[in-house]
Amino acid sequence: VMKSAIFYFSLDGSARCAAEALSRKWAADVIELAEAKPRGRGKWDFVKAVFQALRGAESRLALNVSDAARPYDKVYIISPVWAGRTVPAVNACLAQCDFTGKQVGILSVQADRDLKGADEVLDSMARRVEAARGQVVFRHALVGALPGKTISREDMERQINEIFDDVR
Repeated sequence: VMKSAIFYFSLDGSARCAAEALSRKWAADVIELAEAKPRGRGKWDFVKAVFQALRGAESRLALNVSDAARPYDKVYIISPVWAGRTVPAVNACLAQCDFTGKQVGILSVQADRDLKGADEVLDSMARRVEAARGQVVFRHALVGALPGKTISREDMERQINEIFDDVR
């Protein structure tokens, strides 16, 4: 039996909502990419976060992501999109994890309903997974909510069910 885990980072809750919906659908373990130092929620914290995403910065994570991923055959990674880029916690995950022999699904969650720039984000994630010897088995962009808001569970489940009718 293949073991699956969903790794995600979520500041406002939409990526968490996606992780939980996928977990219910596939009975996968959910592992939060919590940052060692939690992010502030003020205006300047938001500006700092955007610049970190633009630079491709990596967060210090509260867990050893390589150890956390080791027991799993399938790994799903969910990243919010900030300023058209993956977030620092996901950058750290992608940099630190050895995906050798693992099937990896990648998802982005962004506020833009037209999913502008999603291909670039997913391409970037896929390149890093493949550089760490993982096999990308799917890639999808999901619509989340505006910064400071969280998508409803129903809206996220509808998207997940439309996209992943029979994918596992």
